[in-house]
Amino acid sequence: RGSLVENLVVADILKSEHHRAGRRQFCFYRDKRGTEVDLLALDGPNIEMIEVKSGATVSPELWKGLTEVRSILGSPGNDRLIFGGEGDWFQEGVHVAGWREYLLE
Repeated sequence: RGSLVENLVVADILKSEHHRAGRRQFCFYRDKRGTEVDLLALDGPNIEMIEVKSGATVSPELWKGLTEVRSILGSPGNDRLIFGGEGDWFQEGVHVAGWREYLLE
């Protein structure tokens, strides 16, 4: 289920970017220690990081990769956690949103 939700969200982001003639570039991040982020949207010096989780329960452990990679980058940015539950809020500097809410934005 996890890879399906991740693919759905990433495909929607790429489709939206294409339809609005956006210029952001996209990649994922994974280092040799296993730290990873599902999607980085690069727009000049601005980097939006997005982590997708299929589970319905949210805990700070879910955005550990976002926090670690943001500290490596050394710059502020928009960090999002999209999860399998419902809701839309900010917690510890991360925009947390259920995938249904995210897709309806």
